[in-house]
Amino acid sequence: RVFTFPTGFTVTRMHQFMSLNLPMTLQEIVEKLFLQITALFAARLQPQALATHNAMLTGFMFLCSAMIGCQAATQTRLAHHLYQGDREGIAVLLRFSFRFMLGWSFIVLAFYATLQDHVGMIFSVNPIVWDLSGQLSLLCGSCYAVIAVFMWSGAVLNVVGCSSWFAGSYVVGTAFVGLPVAWYCGFRLSSADLVGWPYFHPDEGPGAGLLGIWLGLLAGYSCTAALTFWRVARISDWGDRCKSARRLAGARVDLLGADGTQ
Repeated sequence: RVFTFPTGFTVTRMHQFMSLNLPMTLQEIVEKLFLQITALFAARLQPQALATHNAMLTGFMFLCSAMIGCQAATQTRLAHHLYQGDREGIAVLLRFSFRFMLGWSFIVLAFYATLQDHVGMIFSVNPIVWDLSGQLSLLCGSCYAVIAVFMWSGAVLNVVGCSSWFAGSYVVGTAFVGLPVAWYCGFRLSSADLVGWPYFHPDEGPGAGLLGIWLGLLAGYSCTAALTFWRVARISDWGDRCKSARRLAGARVDLLGADGTQ
């Protein structure tokens, strides 16, 4: 019966579905474009820089699979608690998931900070790649910590019906902050301004190269995380959110009290 045409199809249900689907689709498209454009920036540098960028980003995305799992678990459990009107369960879940995701991100950050001298040896025998990966190690770990806040906030916003804010924050953070900063730092910033950064060797040309591009990545993710976390922090009407969840599911709202609990 899953593959038969739904007899209960209505325009309202289609609108409810698309109001969630379209922002999430936009966020995914913008994310892939952001990463692809930064790769094109890296391609303007020496071949070793592009190889380092791709290798570090691949490892970063591999580690992000743990965050994606935590995000999915948070969304699922939050939806259950909202439907049941369990405000205490919501509070416990949000505190636990935030601490767990942030704690795991700090472990990853500590890994990159401790092994920055050896990260490049995992995927290359080229000393130039070793130096470039050493430059990016702290930035990669920092991006991961910021991603933890961003994905936790996104899980909450998507469930409570604020997916448009989630997608909009990503557009602002990547298109209006991340990419401009990556371009400026990578190709315009004086490399002398970054003297002292681990493994960074200033040259005569303008820009900080691959290090500058990853500074743009960190700036973009940080802006997005700040905007989404700020929006979650402003949510106070959890009782109304519980009622809205039951209403969207077609369940009886009158079974919940005035504060949204059963």
